[in-house]
Amino acid sequence: MIAPSLAARATFAAAPSGCLKILVEDLPSFRQLHADLDVAALAHPDCRFLRRYRAPARLVARQEAERVLADALLVRGRYAAEQRSGAGKPILPLPLPRVELARATHAPGARRRVLLVGLATARNGSMEALQASGDWELLVRPGEGMEPADLLSRPNVRAARPSEIATLEGIDLVIAPAWCESHPEELRRAAAARVPAVATHRAAGWLDVTEIPPGNPSVLRAAAERARPPEPGATDPAAALQSLIRGEADRRMLAVPLEG
Repeated sequence: MIAPSLAARATFAAAPSGCLKILVEDLPSFRQLHADLDVAALAHPDCRFLRRYRAPARLVARQEAERVLADALLVRGRYAAEQRSGAGKPILPLPLPRVELARATHAPGARRRVLLVGLATARNGSMEALQASGDWELLVRPGEGMEPADLLSRPNVRAARPSEIATLEGIDLVIAPAWCESHPEELRRAAAARVPAVATHRAAGWLDVTEIPPGNPSVLRAAAERARPPEPGATDPAAALQSLIRGEADRRMLAVPLEG
Protein backbone atom coordinates (compact mmCIF):
# COMPACT_ATOMS: atom_id res chain seq x y z
CA MET A 1 0.00 0.00 0.00
CA ILE A 2 1.39 3.40 -1.07
CA ALA A 3 0.04 6.70 0.29
CA PRO A 4 1.17 10.36 0.08
CA SER A 5 1.98 12.77 2.89
CA LEU A 6 -0.97 13.94 5.04
CA ALA A 7 -3.27 11.34 3.48
CA ALA A 8 -1.60 8.18 4.78
CA ARG A 9 -2.69 7.77 8.38
CA ALA A 10 -6.27 6.61 7.73
CA THR A 11 -5.12 4.54 4.75
CA PHE A 12 -2.40 2.77 6.70
CA ALA A 13 -4.75 2.18 9.64
CA ALA A 14 -7.16 0.37 7.30
CA ALA A 15 -4.41 -1.78 5.74
CA PRO A 16 -4.64 -5.55 6.25
CA SER A 17 -2.30 -7.04 8.79
CA GLY A 18 1.15 -7.63 7.29
CA CYS A 19 0.59 -5.28 4.35
CA LEU A 20 3.72 -3.37 3.27
CA LYS A 21 2.98 0.33 3.87
CA ILE A 22 5.03 2.84 1.84
CA LEU A 23 4.83 6.56 2.57
CA VAL A 24 5.46 9.03 -0.25
CA GLU A 25 7.14 12.01 1.43
CA ASP A 26 6.21 14.52 -1.26
CA LEU A 27 6.19 17.45 1.20
CA PRO A 28 9.10 18.90 3.18
CA SER A 29 9.36 17.98 6.84
CA PHE A 30 7.33 20.74 8.52
CA ARG A 31 9.43 20.74 11.66
CA GLN A 32 12.67 21.21 9.71
CA LEU A 33 10.98 23.70 7.39
CA HIS A 34 10.06 25.87 10.37
CA ALA A 35 13.64 25.76 11.66
CA ASP A 36 15.06 26.71 8.26
CA LEU A 37 12.57 29.56 7.85
CA ASP A 38 13.49 30.87 11.30
CA VAL A 39 17.19 30.93 10.36
CA ALA A 40 16.40 32.68 7.06
CA ALA A 41 14.23 35.24 8.87
CA LEU A 42 17.12 36.10 11.19
CA ALA A 43 19.34 36.67 8.16
CA HIS A 44 16.70 38.77 6.39
CA PRO A 45 14.54 40.44 9.05
CA ASP A 46 12.96 42.78 6.48
CA CYS A 47 11.63 39.88 4.38
CA ARG A 48 8.18 39.58 5.91
CA PHE A 49 7.17 36.51 3.92
CA LEU A 50 9.79 34.44 5.74
CA ARG A 51 7.61 34.75 8.87
CA ARG A 52 4.27 34.39 7.16
CA TYR A 53 3.73 30.62 7.15
CA ARG A 54 4.17 27.96 9.80
CA ALA A 55 2.25 24.69 9.66
CA PRO A 56 -0.20 24.20 12.55
CA ALA A 57 0.90 21.77 15.26
CA ARG A 58 -1.76 19.25 14.24
CA LEU A 59 -0.21 18.90 10.78
CA VAL A 60 3.30 18.56 12.19
CA ALA A 61 2.05 15.74 14.43
CA ARG A 62 0.09 14.16 11.58
CA GLN A 63 3.10 14.15 9.28
CA GLU A 64 5.33 12.56 11.91
CA ALA A 65 2.72 9.96 12.88
CA GLU A 66 2.56 8.82 9.26
CA ARG A 67 6.28 8.09 9.32
CA VAL A 68 5.85 5.93 12.40
CA LEU A 69 3.08 3.91 10.73
CA ALA A 70 4.99 3.43 7.47
CA ASP A 71 7.28 0.47 6.76
CA ALA A 72 9.31 2.42 4.17
CA LEU A 73 9.68 6.02 3.02
CA LEU A 74 10.01 7.44 -0.48
CA VAL A 75 11.69 10.86 -0.47
CA ARG A 76 12.66 13.39 -3.14
CA GLY A 77 16.27 14.06 -2.22
CA ARG A 78 19.35 13.31 -0.12
CA TYR A 79 18.58 16.10 2.32
CA ALA A 80 15.20 14.55 3.11
CA ALA A 81 16.77 11.10 3.40
CA GLU A 82 19.32 12.42 5.89
CA GLN A 83 16.57 14.07 7.92
CA ARG A 84 14.75 10.72 8.17
CA SER A 85 17.88 8.63 8.77
CA GLY A 86 16.89 7.76 12.34
CA ALA A 87 13.56 6.29 11.32
CA GLY A 88 14.90 2.72 11.38
CA LYS A 89 13.23 1.77 8.09
CA PRO A 90 14.14 1.79 4.38
CA ILE A 91 14.41 5.27 2.85
CA LEU A 92 14.36 5.21 -0.95
CA PRO A 93 14.32 7.76 -3.79
CA LEU A 94 10.85 8.62 -5.04
CA PRO A 95 10.55 7.58 -8.71
CA LEU A 96 9.58 10.55 -10.89
CA PRO A 97 8.78 10.79 -14.61
CA ARG A 98 11.84 11.23 -16.81
CA VAL A 99 12.53 14.72 -18.12
CA GLU A 100 13.26 14.75 -21.85
CA LEU A 101 14.83 17.98 -23.18
CA ALA A 102 17.17 18.82 -26.00
CA ARG A 103 20.55 20.23 -25.03
CA ALA A 104 20.01 23.96 -24.44
CA THR A 105 21.79 26.40 -26.75
CA HIS A 106 23.36 29.71 -25.72
CA ALA A 107 24.00 33.03 -27.40
CA PRO A 108 27.79 33.51 -27.74
CA GLY A 109 29.11 36.82 -26.52
CA ALA A 110 26.02 37.73 -24.52
CA ARG A 111 26.33 38.32 -20.78
CA ARG A 112 25.71 35.31 -18.61
CA ARG A 113 22.01 34.47 -18.40
CA VAL A 114 21.16 32.92 -15.03
CA LEU A 115 17.80 31.44 -14.02
CA LEU A 116 16.71 31.46 -10.37
CA VAL A 117 14.50 28.41 -9.87
CA GLY A 118 11.04 28.57 -8.36
CA LEU A 119 9.23 31.75 -7.36
CA ALA A 120 11.51 34.69 -6.63
CA THR A 121 11.02 34.51 -2.86
CA ALA A 122 13.45 34.94 -0.01
CA ARG A 123 13.05 31.30 1.03
CA ASN A 124 14.16 30.30 -2.48
CA GLY A 125 17.25 32.49 -2.21
CA SER A 126 16.15 35.56 -4.18
CA MET A 127 18.10 37.89 -1.87
CA GLU A 128 21.33 35.92 -2.29
CA ALA A 129 20.79 35.58 -6.05
CA LEU A 130 20.41 39.34 -6.40
CA GLN A 131 23.52 40.06 -4.31
CA ALA A 132 25.56 37.52 -6.29
CA SER A 133 24.29 38.57 -9.72
CA GLY A 134 26.81 41.33 -10.55
CA ASP A 135 27.01 41.39 -14.34
CA TRP A 136 24.64 38.45 -14.84
CA GLU A 137 21.30 38.81 -16.54
CA LEU A 138 19.22 37.35 -13.71
CA LEU A 139 15.96 35.74 -14.80
CA VAL A 140 13.27 35.24 -12.15
CA ARG A 141 9.71 34.01 -11.85
CA PRO A 142 7.66 36.72 -10.12
CA GLY A 143 4.64 35.86 -7.98
CA GLU A 144 3.12 36.28 -4.55
CA GLY A 145 5.77 36.87 -1.91
CA MET A 146 8.44 38.14 -4.31
CA GLU A 147 11.25 39.76 -2.36
CA PRO A 148 12.62 42.31 -2.62
CA ALA A 149 9.35 43.79 -3.84
CA ASP A 150 11.17 45.96 -6.40
CA LEU A 151 13.22 43.05 -7.77
CA LEU A 152 12.03 43.51 -11.35
CA SER A 153 13.09 47.16 -11.32
CA ARG A 154 16.76 46.22 -10.89
CA PRO A 155 18.72 46.89 -14.11
CA ASN A 156 20.06 43.35 -14.55
CA VAL A 157 16.87 41.48 -13.56
CA ARG A 158 13.91 40.50 -15.70
CA ALA A 159 11.02 38.07 -15.61
CA ALA A 160 11.83 34.75 -17.26
CA ARG A 161 9.68 33.84 -20.22
CA PRO A 162 7.63 30.63 -19.87
CA SER A 163 9.60 29.07 -22.72
CA GLU A 164 12.90 29.79 -20.94
CA ILE A 165 11.66 28.09 -17.77
CA ALA A 166 10.24 25.12 -19.68
CA THR A 167 13.18 24.39 -22.00
CA LEU A 168 16.10 26.41 -20.51
CA GLU A 169 16.78 27.68 -24.03
CA GLY A 170 19.43 30.40 -23.83
CA ILE A 171 20.09 29.76 -20.11
CA ASP A 172 23.75 29.52 -19.12
CA LEU A 173 23.31 28.63 -15.45
CA VAL A 174 20.51 27.46 -13.17
CA ILE A 175 20.72 28.39 -9.47
CA ALA A 176 18.71 27.10 -6.50
CA PRO A 177 20.09 28.86 -3.38
CA ALA A 178 17.07 27.80 -1.30
CA TRP A 179 17.04 28.06 2.50
CA CYS A 180 14.44 25.26 2.84
CA GLU A 181 13.87 21.77 1.50
CA SER A 182 12.45 22.20 -1.98
CA HIS A 183 12.08 20.14 -5.12
CA PRO A 184 12.62 22.49 -8.09
CA GLU A 185 11.73 20.96 -11.43
CA GLU A 186 14.16 23.33 -13.15
CA LEU A 187 17.13 21.40 -11.72
CA ARG A 188 15.89 18.18 -13.30
CA ARG A 189 15.46 20.06 -16.57
CA ALA A 190 19.02 21.35 -16.23
CA ALA A 191 20.29 17.78 -15.96
CA ALA A 192 18.32 16.80 -19.06
CA ALA A 193 19.46 19.85 -21.05
CA ARG A 194 23.07 19.67 -19.78
CA VAL A 195 22.94 23.17 -18.28
CA PRO A 196 25.32 23.89 -15.35
CA ALA A 197 23.60 24.20 -11.97
CA VAL A 198 24.32 25.38 -8.43
CA ALA A 199 22.07 24.46 -5.51
CA THR A 200 21.99 24.15 -1.76
CA HIS A 201 21.84 20.66 -0.32
CA ARG A 202 18.20 21.34 0.55
CA ALA A 203 17.28 21.89 -3.12
CA ALA A 204 19.62 19.49 -4.96
CA GLY A 205 17.32 16.47 -4.71
CA TRP A 206 19.12 13.32 -5.84
CA LEU A 207 21.15 15.17 -8.49
CA ASP A 208 24.90 15.65 -8.35
CA VAL A 209 25.29 19.42 -8.68
CA THR A 210 27.69 22.08 -7.43
CA GLU A 211 26.43 22.47 -3.85
CA ILE A 212 26.61 25.56 -1.64
CA PRO A 213 25.40 26.46 1.85
CA PRO A 214 22.35 28.74 2.06
CA GLY A 215 22.72 32.44 2.76
CA ASN A 216 26.14 33.20 1.24
CA PRO A 217 26.12 35.29 -1.98
CA SER A 218 29.92 35.28 -2.36
CA VAL A 219 30.03 31.47 -2.20
CA LEU A 220 27.16 31.33 -4.71
CA ARG A 221 29.06 33.61 -7.06
CA ALA A 222 32.27 31.56 -6.75
CA ALA A 223 30.40 28.29 -7.26
CA ALA A 224 28.85 29.68 -10.44
CA GLU A 225 32.34 29.90 -11.94
CA ARG A 226 33.01 26.19 -11.47
CA ALA A 227 29.48 24.85 -11.96
CA ARG A 228 29.00 21.85 -14.18
CA PRO A 229 25.93 20.21 -15.67
CA PRO A 230 24.11 18.05 -13.10
CA GLU A 231 24.42 14.29 -13.34
CA PRO A 232 21.46 11.96 -12.82
CA GLY A 233 21.41 9.94 -9.61
CA ALA A 234 23.69 6.92 -9.52
CA THR A 235 20.80 4.52 -8.87
CA ASP A 236 17.50 4.06 -10.62
CA PRO A 237 14.76 5.12 -8.14
CA ALA A 238 12.22 2.80 -9.74
CA ALA A 239 14.60 -0.15 -9.40
CA ALA A 240 15.10 0.55 -5.68
CA LEU A 241 11.35 0.55 -5.08
CA GLN A 242 10.82 -2.56 -7.18
CA SER A 243 13.54 -4.34 -5.23
CA LEU A 244 11.83 -3.48 -1.95
CA ILE A 245 8.48 -4.80 -3.19
CA ARG A 246 10.04 -7.98 -4.63
CA GLY A 247 11.83 -8.59 -1.34
CA GLU A 248 8.56 -8.27 0.55
CA ALA A 249 6.85 -10.67 -1.85
CA ASP A 250 9.68 -13.21 -1.44
CA ARG A 251 9.49 -12.88 2.35
CA ARG A 252 5.78 -13.63 2.30
CA MET A 253 6.22 -16.66 0.08
CA LEU A 254 8.82 -18.08 2.45
CA ALA A 255 6.50 -17.45 5.38
CA VAL A 256 3.66 -19.52 3.89
CA PRO A 257 3.88 -23.13 5.19
CA LEU A 258 3.96 -25.86 2.55
CA GLU A 259 0.96 -28.23 2.57
CA GLY A 260 1.39 -31.96 2.82
